[in-house]
Amino acid sequence: GDPTGYLALARAAREVTKGHVRSEGEHFVVSHPPGKDEVLVPYLLDALERQRAALAAALGRVPEGRLTVEIVNDVRELARLTTLEEKEIRTSGTVAVAKFDKIMLLSPKALLKGYGWLDTAAHEYTHFVLTRRSRNEAPIWLQEGLAKWFEDDWRGGGEPISRVEAALVRDAVEKNRLVTFEEMHPSLAKLPSQERAALAYAEVVLAIERIVERAGPPALPRVLDAVAGGRDAGEAVADAVGLPFERFLSDWRRHMAARPLPRGGD
Repeated sequence: GDPTGYLALARAAREVTKGHVRSEGEHFVVSHPPGKDEVLVPYLLDALERQRAALAAALGRVPEGRLTVEIVNDVRELARLTTLEEKEIRTSGTVAVAKFDKIMLLSPKALLKGYGWLDTAAHEYTHFVLTRRSRNEAPIWLQEGLAKWFEDDWRGGGEPISRVEAALVRDAVEKNRLVTFEEMHPSLAKLPSQERAALAYAEVVLAIERIVERAGPPALPRVLDAVAGGRDAGEAVADAVGLPFERFLSDWRRHMAARPLPRGGD
């Protein structure tokens, strides 16, 4: 509603990044503050190139051209570059955003113990690919579930949820405190706590896991293409798994309740 909103964001982005150093790779450009963050660049470019190749293999194609990744010093700068408020970022634990055809990534030096910044960068690049592939029509649960599902493919994949996330899901199922798809909209970054955000991520990636278990990995690009063509996401999933969407949701909830916890998840 604010006709000057994007102009203000553009000015803020110019102000935050005006002193940045740019490092170019084959398909990515890393823009970072001079100094310590330079050490991140080769690892970031390598991981993102690997993720690009993995997504091309899984989904059939990825966007051409170069994508810019802007590393920022702190939460205040991340808020200035995005449409999120500082309070929302701190409450949800958000450390990166894919928007405006770029990735904005919080420097790991901003957190006392750092964070999994390479998986995070791969996660956000996956969002960029999914947004293009679905023509930005995928609902937030499908977007986040797929981004979480694919985020570690650059290093060969692995368990989709951690022990902590698995325990959160099991507890939420037992207490009937799951995050609903409606609560997730318009962004997981707007959920009221880091615990609720972590629970939501775990829920949606387990929905993707159930789709793959029932219909195989090729179902995922079929769902994205159907959504891009104007199909409702629920209908697209129903077609892929051979169940009405409401029955799939019930099956997914049973899956979350019965899925064995990772070692240490109890």
